[in-house]
Amino acid sequence: MTTGRTRPLWRVMVCTAVVAGVAQGCSGSGGGGGTWLDEPLGPGEVRAGVITRESELLEGVEAHGWLGDFKMYNSRVAFVIENIEQPRGWGPYGGTVLDADVVRAEGEPGEDLFQELIPKIDTLTIYPLSAEIASDGSDGNAAVVRIEGEQRGIPLVDAATGGVLKPRGMNIVQEYILEPDAEYLRIR
Repeated sequence: MTTGRTRPLWRVMVCTAVVAGVAQGCSGSGGGGGTWLDEPLGPGEVRAGVITRESELLEGVEAHGWLGDFKMYNSRVAFVIENIEQPRGWGPYGGTVLDADVVRAEGEPGEDLFQELIPKIDTLTIYPLSAEIASDGSDGNAAVVRIEGEQRGIPLVDAATGGVLKPRGMNIVQEYILEPDAEYLRIR
């Protein structure tokens, strides 16, 4: 499933990062593909999908996920990737890691304390043009959410620096990757 602005892009891999499972979470699966993103997963399973029900969202004081965002989770951790159409965190454009939590026992409240991870290239960021579930994980492989876009300035930084930091015209492909049983989210 592809959402958002579309336009031809050249794929340039620009950064690799690892996000530790910093907060604590829920469980789920699917999101429009036959299973729901609030169904518990067992060891060796992972899912990614679009959040379609409130019960699929993470809970906690810093939980900011909405219907239409992406959820990635396994039996240990869960993450919400903000959709690109409705940015609402500190990042100006969307497509960022917005929520993170460990998967909790049924009935135990979530404790998402994670605010947001904004990808940077120098002091610039990604302006997403499209977002898709490249792999939902149902085949036993990693779940992958892919964001494609171009390099742009961060308005708050641009205002403080007088806009001296100029984008280099790079097209960017960024992937959020969650392996079965991993306790962290990889960013490539």
